[in-house]
Amino acid sequence: MSPLTYSLSQNEWKGDFGREAIEALLKYMEDHRDRLIVIVAGYPAEMHRFIASNPGLASHFTKTIDFPPYDSIELCELFRAIMATEQQYLLPVHFEDALTPWIEAQRRDPQWGNARDADHARAGARGACAAHLEGSVRQCRGVRHRRHRGRRQG
Repeated sequence: MSPLTYSLSQNEWKGDFGREAIEALLKYMEDHRDRLIVIVAGYPAEMHRFIASNPGLASHFTKTIDFPPYDSIELCELFRAIMATEQQYLLPVHFEDALTPWIEAQRRDPQWGNARDADHARAGARGACAAHLEGSVRQCRGVRHRRHRGRRQG
């Protein structure tokens, strides 16, 4: 579920936009119940708040499937699969030893997004690698340039 859908059920809206949008969704669901399946997904607390925002939502969304968060091992495996397999990065042999404590520390944050935040870490690592590579290339060019100038002068 998108942040917009969560916000439809919050009282932060000026006017009745959120309430009207939910009522329109419910009417559409009722009018097309034989031909329509609506799936909403999101984090448990936000989903409970959304469903509780209108009595009609609870009667239409009667089935809940809870997906447990990934554990540290699974997140490391996903990290490896994306970085090494899909993006062809060579990861250190025991990279999990560095990543696992970070994951465990992040889990304590109520805003922790599990796979989403692990993916942000992957993107950050990729960016850091690119920045390091760029700096190395600049440094190598500077060394070559100085050597070349040194030969000209000597």
